[in-house]
Amino acid sequence: MDPPSRRDALALLYERHYAELVRLAFALTSDWDLAEELAQDAFVRVWRSWGNIRDQQSAPAYLRTTVVNLAAAACAAGCKSAGPGATPVISDQLTPTRASTCCTR
Repeated sequence: MDPPSRRDALALLYERHYAELVRLAFALTSDWDLAEELAQDAFVRVWRSWGNIRDQQSAPAYLRTTVVNLAAAACAAGCKSAGPGATPVISDQLTPTRASTCCTR
């Protein structure tokens, strides 16, 4: 039996893990719109780097790690507008679109 195509494998991953990734992103950002965007971006990144993933069984872990990193980057970007000395904080109390709740001084 041949392994599934990249398209089929990603479709199955999306079906099985999209909701979980959105919940993870929401737990980190407290923003549903941003959470959906981060989960979608994670799938785009997996699609682009599919050939570099040695063990495709680890793709869900790669997706989760990507969501966490994207959430941290979103927070850091929000902190830039908060001024010098602002430090990004990832917790379930964040809203990265509001730098004041995303940063500590």
